Amino acid sequence: MSQNLSENSSPVEKFHILDGCFSFACLNPKEQYVYNDSEIKSSKIQRYIKTHRWDNSSYYKISVESFELKKWTIDNVLNQNKSCNPTSVHYLLKNGFKIEAEIDLVNLFDNGKNRMKKLEAQGIHNGELHTELKSHIPYNLSEKRREIQQILTSINYENRNLLILRIYKGSWFLYYDQIYIFSKNNYNSKRINRLKINLRIIKTKLNRWRIKTRIYLHKRLFHK
Repeated sequence: MSQNLSENSSPVEKFHILDGCFSFACLNPKEQYVYNDSEIKSSKIQRYIKTHRWDNSSYYKISVESFELKKWTIDNVLNQNKSCNPTSVHYLLKNGFKIEAEIDLVNLFDNGKNRMKKLEAQGIHNGELHTELKSHIPYNLSEKRREIQQILTSINYENRNLLILRIYKGSWFLYYDQIYIFSKNNYNSKRINRLKINLRIIKTKLNRWRIKTRIYLHKRLFHK
């Protein structure tokens, strides 16, 4: 009874990432920030979500992917059945979060990557093994309850506020199933984190401009 009360009373912080627009092509810094609850509800961000489209296209409408920083029970973790956008891992790191642990479920369940690496070292591509591994995704986490709890216990998860997400994909050319466990770390240094994001985007835009300029000049000089 007291355990349930402590779990329910533990603080929960919510964080949000804009998802849907073609971020790497769009290069709008708003889509690389991690927002807290008050920021995502602001009129400025809500207007951006409703109106922004990449390259004025009707595609890539923006949605919001939300995460919770809290104290987790093992059952909470095992019930993580939704797959998040893989870019969320990248953006959480950019915004000051730190990976405390990563669980590779393909290896945990099937020793999959190790088996594939051994074959590749021998120059063998085993299509049957590839098909077998991807067919298991997403894995039923309750089957490895003890092993997953051991990994969580190693980072003292019961006494920490953590953000936990899962990403998985099983296709003919790509398969993975992973759990990422983040601490908040330096998220509160927002001004610095976002300045770094802005500077990286400016650098990327400059590089693209240089490439376009070289192509244009090459065409003008050699294809008259």
